[in-house]
Order: sequence, then structure tokens, then C-alpha cells
Amino acid sequence: NERPQRLVIDSFPAGILGELQGLKELEGLHCIYLARILKIDRYLQRLDAGAKLPPISEVIRLEKLSDVHEDFLEKIGAPISYLQLIDPPCPPDPAISAVLPREFDLIIHSGNDDESLQLYRLAEETAALEKRSPDFVVITAGNRPGFLPAGVLHLHCYPATRVIDLAGCVFSAAGFNIMRQMALKNTRHEAMPMPRALDDQFFRAAWHRDHKQQKFAQRA
Repeated sequence: NERPQRLVIDSFPAGILGELQGLKELEGLHCIYLARILKIDRYLQRLDAGAKLPPISEVIRLEKLSDVHEDFLEKIGAPISYLQLIDPPCPPDPAISAVLPREFDLIIHSGNDDESLQLYRLAEETAALEKRSPDFVVITAGNRPGFLPAGVLHLHCYPATRVIDLAGCVFSAAGFNIMRQMALKNTRHEAMPMPRALDDQFFRAAWHRDHKQQKFAQRA
């Protein structure tokens, strides 16, 4: 049997349910922990009392973390570095470009229809307050949501970068990937954090908002 030399553990240092606790099969492996925002106190409640983490020999932080999470990383005792993920270039898709409105606001979400509806209403209310009447384009996973009016374009495309780059404004939740992607763009972005069991989207959204304000202040 082949034995891997390296195990990359994303987000949950002992597995999402604690399934990596104390596994003898992990002994001798180079375990890399990719640290993303995590409600660490709530997560640790999922683990057994005195749980033994995998033998983590390297920690790579992918985004700003809470102080409590940072303290947890320090206790692991492994070297900690930071890595900014940058997506590769996404060439335009003529078939998608052909159906897009000339100017539009984009609602993009991978969650359920109830959350997508919240984002759609946010986009409508924002445009009304600003006295704008933009076309809307909605990208979700799966079938077209039933709440969408007939004239609204729905797409199921991945990656969505080619559509994001053409939008006037992007409305989304505050998940790791969309916040990371939008932080690198000049496109206007309105994020609505959604409640999650372990991912603290409210912390992430607040940090990105404050960080953006700091960048604007430095330019002024």
C-alpha cells in the first residue's frame, strides 16, 4: 500500500467532526494545517476531552483570524506563515458575455434559496435607495431559484470570475472565497454575512470592511 508523506488539513485541525483525533496512521506524516476563520471554542467542543490533534508540523494562515484562534495556533507549537491565495487568470467566455446585460449588478451565492433571496432583496433595496434601476444577474449553484422574476438572468457557472469582472456591483455572503476574491478587485462589493455553525462570517465581513476603510484613508 502507498503511504502519503504529507497531509493538508483545511480549516478544521482535527477534521470537521474530530475524525482525525489520535489516529496512529498519521504518525510520521508532515501535516500542514491551513488556518481559516473558525469559531475555535465551539469547534473544540466537538472534540473528545483531552483530544490529541494530528502531528501538525506547519501552520499556514490564509486570512485574518480572531485573537482566540491565534492563541490556539501558538499552542500548536509549529512554525506559522501567511499565504495569500490568488486565483489564476480566467479567460472570457463569449457564450456568457453574449447573454449578459450591458450594465448589471450581480448577486452570487452558493447557499440555499432562502439566503439567495435575502441577497436579491438587498440588491433591490440598495438600488432603490440609490435611485438606480440596474439589471440583475444571479449566479447560484443548481437550478434557477423560484423567486426570481422572469426577466432576471440566472447563471450556473464556475468559476464566476468572468462575470464578477463585468459587474457594476456584487452582492454576496461573506464566505472565505468570495471575500478573498473581491478584496483584490476594484469592483464595488456589498457583503451580507450569514450565520454558520463554525465559520464566523460576521468577523470576516467586519475585518474586510475596516481594512478597506483603512486603505481608502491611506490614499486620501
